[in-house]
Amino acid sequence: METGQFERTLIVAEERSFVEYIEGCTVPYDTNKLHAAVVELYCREAAKIKYSTVQTAYVGYEQGKGGIYNFLTEVMQVETGYAITWKYPSMVLESDDSVGEFYSVALTNNYQQADTGTTMIHKGKNTKSRIISKGI
Repeated sequence: METGQFERTLIVAEERSFVEYIEGCTVPYDTNKLHAAVVELYCREAAKIKYSTVQTAYVGYEQGKGGIYNFLTEVMQVETGYAITWKYPSMVLESDDSVGEFYSVALTNNYQQADTGTTMIHKGKNTKSRIISKGI
């Protein structure tokens, strides 16, 4: 009772490697709880990381009481639950010709709240990025 879940993920892709990481998460509690996740991805030269997460949790009663509070920095996310979601991932494209992509879908209903966004910082030459974020 009255605990939280705090996740930390670090993925490092060595030179010319490819890493694909898919996770799923469900939080079935029927009272207020906290879910906080920090994910860091680091690519060395010519490496690629594909990271995805799908999450669902108890959203609270229709009157807006209860539910899971969700605070994240994950790069590719689909969430269908949680009473409140705050999600602000960012990417730093330091190497020349690097590419970053961010995709997000947030589904809300009744008293659910979703506040989302992302930041792409272009430091290297000829970098490019794509951000697709949808709230329903």
